[in-house]
Amino acid sequence: MATTSLSEISNLKRKVLLGFTALLLSACTALSIDLDPAFSANADVYPVTGRQGLLIRQRLNFGPYHTDVVDRDWDSSNELQIANYKSSDRHGGFRYTLQGPRGEQQRIDCQHQNNSESLNFGSAQRGEWSWLLAAENRFGCEIKRDNTSPQWHIAMGQRGGETHRRGALYSNDASYHIHSIHSANNSSINMGVIGYQISRNQQILAAVETIDQGRVWLHNALGADEAQLLAAAASALLLYQAPED
Repeated sequence: MATTSLSEISNLKRKVLLGFTALLLSACTALSIDLDPAFSANADVYPVTGRQGLLIRQRLNFGPYHTDVVDRDWDSSNELQIANYKSSDRHGGFRYTLQGPRGEQQRIDCQHQNNSESLNFGSAQRGEWSWLLAAENRFGCEIKRDNTSPQWHIAMGQRGGETHRRGALYSNDASYHIHSIHSANNSSINMGVIGYQISRNQQILAAVETIDQGRVWLHNALGADEAQLLAAAASALLLYQAPED
């Protein structure tokens, strides 16, 4: 008999609530992430294609940016169980090249990992349940254009019990803040992760929506090199999927 943990039940309830909320809101208006109007009024928005559906030979396209075929690893997992204690580790990755409007290319290589520890009780006859002790999601990427350009990285994490994912896009010389978005327009309901915003010096410069195929916003005052960098980060966030998403 399969074991159903409290965390799995919680995740299922959250997914059902998110789906019900999306259905309810879609009857009134198109569901969209809630963005600062000062940013969205000064940003170019690009619908995404290629994010969902059959992931064989997957390619992303948004505005003037497109990827080659995304090379995905098969997710692997390891489990250890001693008496009532159980730990699991799941990890995978993907890599691809993003091309921009001037033909410039960036190579993006990403890895993701999920760790959890739990105590399991009960029996197959009487029912089984588990108590989640700890959990953590980690996501990291390397973004590289050529051997002479600064190398950029994404590092993002989420601990068990935390709602938000936080991280950074950084190099040796500069950094941006990444923060997950949980609220939709015209809704007071706090949802799971439905997007991300990327900011610097408290100014939002890019945003990513992960509802359905998704959308990308880039501030229209960005220079070509910075827009290319933030588009690369946006593409990685579009492709990342944590276990609870």
